[in-house]
Amino acid sequence: VYKSSLDCLQKTFRHEGIRGLQKGLFPAILKESSKNIFRLGLYDPILNSMHPLNYPGEASTAPAWKRMIAGATCGAMGAISANPFELIKTRLQSHSAGSLAVGNQYAYTGTYSALRTIIVNDGAMTLYRGSMISIARSMLGSAANLTTYSLLKDHARNNWGAEDGIMLDMASSLISAFVSVVVMNPMDVVRIRLYNRSSQSSSQTTMQSVRHILTTEGPMAFYKGFSTHFMRIGPHFTLTFVFLGMLKRQLIEGSAPVEAKPSSHILHPKDESTPSPSSSSSSSTSSLTTGVIARREEQI
Repeated sequence: VYKSSLDCLQKTFRHEGIRGLQKGLFPAILKESSKNIFRLGLYDPILNSMHPLNYPGEASTAPAWKRMIAGATCGAMGAISANPFELIKTRLQSHSAGSLAVGNQYAYTGTYSALRTIIVNDGAMTLYRGSMISIARSMLGSAANLTTYSLLKDHARNNWGAEDGIMLDMASSLISAFVSVVVMNPMDVVRIRLYNRSSQSSSQTTMQSVRHILTTEGPMAFYKGFSTHFMRIGPHFTLTFVFLGMLKRQLIEGSAPVEAKPSSHILHPKDESTPSPSSSSSSSTSSLTTGVIARREEQI
């Protein structure tokens, strides 16, 4: 039906308007929110526990394998939390009317309708269909994305003297987005096929889907939609890491200790009218001793 990404865009807009291009927006927001709480929120704490920093805000010297473990761990947790929303989003976006209909069609009216229909008709576990390929995708994608981004950024700061700022965030995140798409696109193709299949064909496993695509469509089928994937991931990762970097820098600057300013009321130490701390201490000691002796003499 669709010859290319541009052809899909034109036909969808012609038949369904701007609303057709925004299908699945709400579950997409829920998916990204639930996923990035873990994927981005826990990456630095996990990496810092494996390779502690000397002080907040410094460029990390952690090796790539530690970064990959931290990224894969966060990615797995994010995939588990986001899988139900990803499935609903895929089904909502795949629904089309008339000649544009491709694959299985689900007449959901929205996110809540999809959630209720899936649980009632197919069971709650259907929401985790394709979760294994989703977890594998997110682990590899997050490991590639977060490792590439942090390595490029820290290498530029440590070896090239680059300043930690918006331009460095943009360059590092855009390169890491390309690496992520290369790693994730084959699993995305398989995962979407699993998400969009009907209940009658639900017995097909992930490996059976992989073999079917490979034998019937060839290896290049795993990179269908690559350009569209990068057009989505590139701006998404760039904006995410730019805003995240700005937030981190603000938090680090806000938590930095403030140096005490010298008070204008402190007199010069050579000022003879002001006793020095040592003279004050000696005077106090002398007065105390004199008082004790005087009281003892009175007792005698």
